[in-house]
Amino acid sequence: MVALALGVLRCKADAIPPVAQNDGLSVVSWSRKFSEPIVLPNGETLVTLQDAIAWLAKSVPASEHDTEVQIAAYYLTEAAENNGPMAFARIGMLKAINRNTPRERKPHRWGKRKLKRDK
Repeated sequence: MVALALGVLRCKADAIPPVAQNDGLSVVSWSRKFSEPIVLPNGETLVTLQDAIAWLAKSVPASEHDTEVQIAAYYLTEAAENNGPMAFARIGMLKAINRNTPRERKPHRWGKRKLKRDK
């Protein structure tokens, strides 16, 4: 959603306007690039904020809007509309992409160490 002085203009992910600054009025910049492209599990890459929000919109069904997806959408919007940090948008996208993959943890070593006196 883009807020203008005359009202509110709603944009689709594929029809997002480029950066324009006229007399202190700035338009949303969905063309900002990530520091490193985000590689999806299927091999596609997300280079800009526009690519990322379009991927979220098309590949995540409405029934699966988990906390991670909502956080990613929030930080993508913040980065575009309010010139927010791109690092937060990138981290949010990575968490949203990997939200269903189980984390691999090292087994804990508690109880495996022996004291010298117990030998």
